Amino acid sequence: MTLSDWLERGWLVTHRPDLREIKHLLGIADRDIADSPVEGISADTRLSLAYSASNLGAAGCATAYTAKVPFATANFSGDAATI
Repeated sequence: MTLSDWLERGWLVTHRPDLREIKHLLGIADRDIADSPVEGISADTRLSLAYSASNLGAAGCATAYTAKVPFATANFSGDAATI
């Protein structure tokens, strides 16, 4: 399955990205990756941070491809471009 297939199914929408929003998404993913091995937090929280990082990394890649996850189908609160 390709990103074009996702566009056709409505799982992504066409979006004109800018470098700032891509850097923002990937920056948050980097922060979550850096925070996930911190000692003193639960395994559930570490998993949640790693999961968030993977979602944000995917959103950054989709945005760079000129697509984004529509708000209604997003797996997180908010618009992929404004997280």
